[in-house]
Amino acid sequence: HDFVTRCYDWLLSFCLRHTFLVFLVFIGTAAASVWLIEVSPKGFFPQEDIGQISVTTVARQDISFDAMAKLQGQVASVFSHSPYVDHVAWSAGSGNNALNQGQLFVQLKDKDKRPDIEKVLSDLRKQLAGVAGIETYMQPVQNLRLGSRSSASAYQLVVQGLDTGQTD
Repeated sequence: HDFVTRCYDWLLSFCLRHTFLVFLVFIGTAAASVWLIEVSPKGFFPQEDIGQISVTTVARQDISFDAMAKLQGQVASVFSHSPYVDHVAWSAGSGNNALNQGQLFVQLKDKDKRPDIEKVLSDLRKQLAGVAGIETYMQPVQNLRLGSRSSASAYQLVVQGLDTGQTD
């Protein structure tokens, strides 16, 4: 206890004698904090590149299963012909009378045989723009997944309640 008091007394005396130095340390700490805020990745969790992409597709509401399967096949073909993709698995119609939705699971080639995942996604988005009649939402698969629902976006807000009047 006495040792801590002596250290505190010495440090306080030093700081009071060298106020300009304390001020410079304060400015340096503030500047370093601002710099760290600027260069640190923003987001809930940093995005990982584990070499997999989850894809959700959505077509018009009144589409038939055959037409949806054809569009889904065109989307899968874009992925299959990409030099960055190892293989693709897909399904059309996701149950619950949602024939206008589909899923693709894309396995990318090893990291040393392709660019980073952001570049891969950018290139694939450009190629998928040529497939008319279907919207494609791609998300890199993450090791850590929060929630139990799949979604076309990275984050999803779910509101639940017993009284539907309170959740509107």
